[in-house]
Amino acid sequence: PPEKEKQGIGETERIKTKRFTDSPIHPFTPECSGVRNSGGGDLKVGWQGEEEFDVKPNLRREAAFKEGGFYVLRDNTRFAFIRCGKHKDRPSQADNLHLDIWVNGKNILRDAGSFKYNTTPEDIKYFMGTISHNTVMLGNYDQMEKGEHFIWYYWSQAVEANLSEDDEWLIFKGKIHAFKHIKPNIFHTRIVKQHKKQLLWEIEDVIEIPPPGIKLSAKQIWNFAPDFSKDGFKITSRDKNGNEIEGKERDAFYSSYYGIKEPSRQLVFETNGEYFKTVIFYEDTLS
Repeated sequence: PPEKEKQGIGETERIKTKRFTDSPIHPFTPECSGVRNSGGGDLKVGWQGEEEFDVKPNLRREAAFKEGGFYVLRDNTRFAFIRCGKHKDRPSQADNLHLDIWVNGKNILRDAGSFKYNTTPEDIKYFMGTISHNTVMLGNYDQMEKGEHFIWYYWSQAVEANLSEDDEWLIFKGKIHAFKHIKPNIFHTRIVKQHKKQLLWEIEDVIEIPPPGIKLSAKQIWNFAPDFSKDGFKITSRDKNGNEIEGKERDAFYSSYYGIKEPSRQLVFETNGEYFKTVIFYEDTLS
């Protein structure tokens, strides 16, 4: 089909696919098995009227879907999913360099979902905005300027994205041009490293702002599942001088199904500098 007819799977499309399967709308395994096979463990897929059958995953450690702007670091029990897109058509969300992390089928670090397409301007800005994604904001500014309804101005664009590995780590490195409505030539580089043997991730964020700079703090945002801490996971962050950045937990929202808005929590690291070195780990890993 023409490029402009290619669309991502939104909540409306997920609802429509429900009629073809007996599985619940979440986690969309029959509909998204192809993507999931590039990012996690074995699947049990059951179509309506048919017995379940196993789908064995492609065991590539990393996968790049460059046209859509999606990158995956994975093994049999966990995967990191990174968004790094170069927009040809209207973007729906200000989510470039967003990071999802899944462990044993559980989405421990996630975005907030879509909620509704026709709702209040405040909810549209929240669920489509940068604040509901695991990436970096400048002050209270989204990566792009929000217009009416589904419109964004000054689209963020991927500049580079690549995958690599060494003896210990699977590595993603991406760079975007963003915040053009604040100042020209602001770039955000993110490096995500997933350890091959331990439940351990290292994330390095660098914001490049040309002189004379801007008087806005940088905020690194993490939207986490309710059991994140209970399951033994922690997040710490430091600035470029190695000083610990205090994380502040605050109220947030999550939409598990279209039209459902639930209370949630998020952690925000804020600095007047332009650098974060963040570690996400299972508590026993670094004890």
